[in-house]
Amino acid sequence: MQEVFDNNYVTIYISEEYSMIKFVWKVVSENMKDEEFQEIGRVQLEIIHEYKPIRNFSDTRHFAYVISNEMQQWFSTNVITPAVNLSIKKLATLVSPDIFAQLSIEFLIQENPNLDLTTRYFKNEEEAWDWILKA
Repeated sequence: MQEVFDNNYVTIYISEEYSMIKFVWKVVSENMKDEEFQEIGRVQLEIIHEYKPIRNFSDTRHFAYVISNEMQQWFSTNVITPAVNLSIKKLATLVSPDIFAQLSIEFLIQENPNLDLTTRYFKNEEEAWDWILKA
């Protein structure tokens, strides 16, 4: 995996071998502002546009930013839908122990149920890897 982006809240990797983008969220994400979340979404979309990965692996175990309804709608419309339309077909998420952060992540995907996106949530990293790497 090649690191393609890093800031205070998230590190983003790309694997051309597995056609995958990977997000590893950091503990300090609880301090993230809406504008910073939007900027990460824009960066995510730029990376997806450049590499066209079909898999998205999100490690949200340290994700602590609670996404407001407004931000969920913005992110769904401006990041998730375009990302799926570009190339993303499969999403594995390692879940956050913070129930409010985790629910806000799940609501992001539920914002647009018509997406051609297969999604699963995991507590076990090995199971998540096994699932996302299957054809």
